Amino acid sequence: MIESRVLFPLGLAKTLGPMQVTTASRLDDLSEVRLGVEKIVALYPDALSTEEAERSQVWPNESGSPINEYQRASIARRVAAKYNPDKSYADEVKALYESLIDAFYPELKKPAPVPPGP
Repeated sequence: MIESRVLFPLGLAKTLGPMQVTTASRLDDLSEVRLGVEKIVALYPDALSTEEAERSQVWPNESGSPINEYQRASIARRVAAKYNPDKSYADEVKALYESLIDAFYPELKKPAPVPPGP
């Protein structure tokens, strides 16, 4: 509340709300979350394509195969790092992502496929 009512009007806060969105005007929490989600959705395709490009360099035979647990966490971290470049923020988001997967989607924690040998 202090951030929104005191610091923001004085120009001492540049981001607001639960998702810390950058905005020129004060918004309600729902609008701030909506803006944050829109930004995350916009950042996802680039993070996914970067992850896939790196994977194809390391495991060229894995092209087109489903992404594994490690890659999903890496994509989440990439998106978080673009959303907020503070390194600790991205690491905290990745840790939260992994906790949510553990708690609600354990089936996604299947072992990564092993690439075929030479």
